[in-house]
Amino acid sequence: MRLVLYFSAQALACHFWICYEHAGFHKHTLEDFTSSEKKEAGMKKVKLFFVSVMSLMMLFGATMAFAADMTGTWTLDVTSAGGTGSPVFELKQDGDKLSGTYKGRWGEAPATGTVKDDDFVINYSLGGVNVVYKGKVDGNKVSGKVDFGGQGEGTFTGVKK
Repeated sequence: MRLVLYFSAQALACHFWICYEHAGFHKHTLEDFTSSEKKEAGMKKVKLFFVSVMSLMMLFGATMAFAADMTGTWTLDVTSAGGTGSPVFELKQDGDKLSGTYKGRWGEAPATGTVKDDDFVINYSLGGVNVVYKGKVDGNKVSGKVDFGGQGEGTFTGVKK
């Protein structure tokens, strides 16, 4: 995401410089303009303003599109060598922190985790086993791998209710 924002900012800066040069804003005094150039420059300033506002809105909209929101109820389908399961996570996201509960075949437990961009990690412990889900969120879908405290591994997919 940082790379995308960096290139977006670079493209935006180039866009402003091209508009600046094209509109004739590089001329130093009002006397450097003819009367028709003054009218044209005024219209170009208005256009540049609107294009700039739209470009900034697109840049910030792209930034917001990358922020994952994991608050809610997630139903997962887990597959491992030990069989399949359909645990449910009730999660609340506060910044990059996750908290909530796990409910599944092994019981119920408090869950914690983190989210960074579209990557997440969720942990819970039951019966002395620390279970770790690592995956990616894509809108209302998740997928990834689960480690059952070194006693086995599996994969999962899931959806937000």
